[in-house]
Amino acid sequence: MAAFKPTVATILLGMNDGSYKDFDKATFDTYAKGMTELMNRLDAIKCRVIVMSPTMFDHQAWDVRIKEKPDYAKGRIVDNYNAVLAYYGKWLQETAWKRGYQFVDLFGPLNTLTVDQRRTDPNFTLIADAIHPGNDGQFVMAYSLLKQTGETGGILGAGVKVVNGQWKTLNPGVVTEVKGNPGRSVSYTVKPRALPWTPYADAPIGARLTKAGHTASQESLVVSGLINGRYDLLVNGKMVGTWDERQFAVHAEIQEDPDSPTYQQSMQVAALNKKRNDEAVRPLRNLWGKQKGMFNKREADPAAYETWQVEFKAKRAELDALAAKYEEEIYKINKPPVLKVDVHPTVVPAPAVTAPPAKPAAKPAPSPAPAAPAAEQKKAA
Repeated sequence: MAAFKPTVATILLGMNDGSYKDFDKATFDTYAKGMTELMNRLDAIKCRVIVMSPTMFDHQAWDVRIKEKPDYAKGRIVDNYNAVLAYYGKWLQETAWKRGYQFVDLFGPLNTLTVDQRRTDPNFTLIADAIHPGNDGQFVMAYSLLKQTGETGGILGAGVKVVNGQWKTLNPGVVTEVKGNPGRSVSYTVKPRALPWTPYADAPIGARLTKAGHTASQESLVVSGLINGRYDLLVNGKMVGTWDERQFAVHAEIQEDPDSPTYQQSMQVAALNKKRNDEAVRPLRNLWGKQKGMFNKREADPAAYETWQVEFKAKRAELDALAAKYEEEIYKINKPPVLKVDVHPTVVPAPAVTAPPAKPAAKPAPSPAPAAPAAEQKKAA
């Protein structure tokens, strides 16, 4: 690891280290010794260190799993194991504090959300196999890491208000080019400091429970001083939504609106990042996994190990280059744009005027019988 000269290192260890049994001092001492040695080595690198607690062990999910598949227990007796992990996490928290490291609690959010959700859904879990969080659980973990290290927060909270009958900026230097009819319509330009979080289709529950869009990347626009009414919001010429004057005076949030330009740009970045992960990062991780296995067998078959090293280096270079290519593309499109904001009264279309139905035409009067020829009239006389 030191060879890569990292500026940030994260540590997440502990789920397996308690040996899936009740608390045992000798087992814990082994864990503490190993973690202390690891942290001493990180101190020598002199990088920013973030220590994360073990995640939770879901006893309820475990009971369900071993009923379906008894072999999954593998002779483990997991009594009180979630409490064991909580102990390991609190020891880590204290150790991180003493060393001046940042500490991130992953156990707490996963445990709290699970308990809360089971009040309405007794079968709820974020960890279906009791050990490995699924996509939604991993979303909660990523969100917790970023939030607890101070990497989340509003990306835009700016706007205008009416002062002495004129539109004035609430954020000098951020909001510019303000113009419009005071109290009735306004336009201005503004630039967010980042792009918003996007909904993650593979982890909808995690996104919903954390309220990540709102809490991690709120993007809000304020227009205070509008007269009573409904107003349309356009961003870069696109209709984003409609709010009344009271809502605009507080703020109009747009970070999760599919019509917002920043939302659409974020979705493009997310799509590229997914391709990077699927096509480069995940294969690269699997490649390193195979490298670890081959390294452990190197003494038993040195020739095979040397042959593999040639293949490993070539494949690694190929995947590193592919990842770098995607990263370059991402950085080209991830810059937040300048936004042109327009707010104007909602135009309510007038009801269509429909012509009254046409009256049915009057039935024609019956035609008189034709007159008899003159000769016949004479005979009749």
